Formats: sequence, structure tokens, C-alpha cells
Amino acid sequence: MGIDPVRRQSLISLISTIGLTAVGFLATMYFAHILGKAVYGAYALFLAYYGIFNLIGDGGFGGAAVKRISEGREQNEYFTAFLVLRVILLFVSVTALLAIRPFVNDLEGGDMFFWLIFALVIAMFTGVTGNGVYGEGKVGVNQTGSLLNNLAKIVVQVAAVYLGYGAAGLVGGFIAGIFVGGLFNLRFLTLTLAKFKWCHLRNLSTFSFWIFLSGSGAIVFSYADTILIGYFLNLGDVGIYRIAFQFTAAATFTTMALRIVLYPKISKWHAEGSLNLITPTLARAFTYSLILAVPVAVGGGSSENVSSTSFTAQALPKVQVSSAFSSSCR
Repeated sequence: MGIDPVRRQSLISLISTIGLTAVGFLATMYFAHILGKAVYGAYALFLAYYGIFNLIGDGGFGGAAVKRISEGREQNEYFTAFLVLRVILLFVSVTALLAIRPFVNDLEGGDMFFWLIFALVIAMFTGVTGNGVYGEGKVGVNQTGSLLNNLAKIVVQVAAVYLGYGAAGLVGGFIAGIFVGGLFNLRFLTLTLAKFKWCHLRNLSTFSFWIFLSGSGAIVFSYADTILIGYFLNLGDVGIYRIAFQFTAAATFTTMALRIVLYPKISKWHAEGSLNLITPTLARAFTYSLILAVPVAVGGGSSENVSSTSFTAQALPKVQVSSAFSSSCR
């Protein structure tokens, strides 16, 4: 088609993100109208706890695995090491969740606590397969898996709400979407299990530390407010806040599309020493990332849009952090 891979994949990612967000907005309005603010607030609180404990379950090793696998050396060993670490961290996150169970009374109704643990288990499966194909450079497959994830989630949620399942239907659809996306990625995953060494774990850990720090900051800023509102106020207030906050996602369309496409490519260029390709690519990415963010920030007067876009853009040059580390285990 005469379009280079970065532009083509970025365009596909942008179109799919806009389409899914538009459908998600319509679904959210339907849920809020049918279920009411309190039921949607329970679902929003579930997502907040899921985001925090899934971060613990990932520990930053998902992004580290993508970085190491994308370098093209000892891919199976790094994939297996990541799988083992993910299982261990899943146990840690579930244990931490069980430890704070007395303090999350808002999740007790409708077996939400059980659904949260189940969602973390499914997220581990999807995280392993998704990061595996993403690290292999199969951005299109990863994006298609995300597309199927969101489509399946919305379809199941709408059907469940229509049948009267309420918040449980929303949570069930969310988990179903994650599982469908993971199955699709598994179909295209060519990495296999292999014996790994301590150096593989060490190389993943050195890179994951910085990802975990930046990721934990983003998660805390994204979900701490929701949890605090649920703790001090009521589920209705949570529902009103999250529904309004969701509409600020329009500012991040371009940034998210570029970040998804560029991360494994910049990682590969870095490993190959092609730094001359990274600088102009990042310069253009920063420029294009502001196309929607600036108008939305000015028109909506929401500082949250600017901070969200700023953080996402800053996530692009992650590969520079690991320049001092070698992924070779020889």
C-alpha cells in the first residue's frame, strides 16, 4: 500500500481505539440508564481493585518481557522466565487481596470478591500470551486480541444487563473479554517453554523495576480516588464520578495508538543499535500525541487529560532506561 509499517499500524490502532471507545461510551450510557449509578459504581470499584492488584500480579515484568523478547535473543528462555514470575506474583497478589478482605466490604455483595480473584487468574493467562506475541513484534495480532477482548466484553455485558444480571453481568462480561483476547493471542504465539537461567530472571528484574515504579504511579493516580470515594462515600457517588471520568479518554486516542505500536519497534531498534531511527520517530510521536490532547484539555478544562497524556507520552522512551543492561546470558 506504500505505507511504512509504523504509520500503517498506528493508523489501524488509532481507528480501532476510536471505534471501541465510541462503542464503550454508548454501552456505558446504556448501563448507567438501566442499572443506575449505584450498580455501576460497584463495577467501577471492582475495576479499581482489579487494576491495583493486577499491577502487583504483573510487577512490571510484562513490559520487561516484551523488551527482552523483542530484542530477538533467547526469546524462549525469557518467555519461560516471565511465565514463572507471573505465576509467583499471582500468588502474591491474591494473598495480599485476601489479607485486606475485611477492609473491602463494598466488594462483598454479589460475590464480587470471588469474581475479582477469578479475574486476576484469567488476567495472568492473557498477560502471558499477549506480552508473548507483542514481544515477537506481532503488533497486529496483539491489537486484534485487544479488539476481540473489548468486543466480547461489551457484547456479554449488554446481554447480561438485558437479562437482569446487574453488576455481576458487567463483571462477567469483563472477565469473558479478557479470556477471549488471551485465547486469540495463544493461537498466534510461537514461543515455547525452555530452560532458563538465573541471568534471565536478573535481566527481567533490572528492567521491570522501572516499569513497576512508573506503572504503579499511574495506577495509583487512576484508581486511588475511586477507592477513596467508595470507602468514604457510597457506590452511587463512585458511579457518577467514574462515568464522568470515562469521557476524558478522548484525549488519549492518538497517544495510546502510538505507544502500542512504537514500544516493541523502538526496543528492537535499540537492541540493533539503530538509534538514528528512534530520535525522529519519538519527535513525531510527541507531536502527533498532542493532536487531540490539547483541544480536549482546552475545551474541557480538565487537567486530568493533560496529565494522562503526559504520562503516556513519557512511557515511549522506556527503552532508554535499560541502555546500561545487557540481555545476553552468555
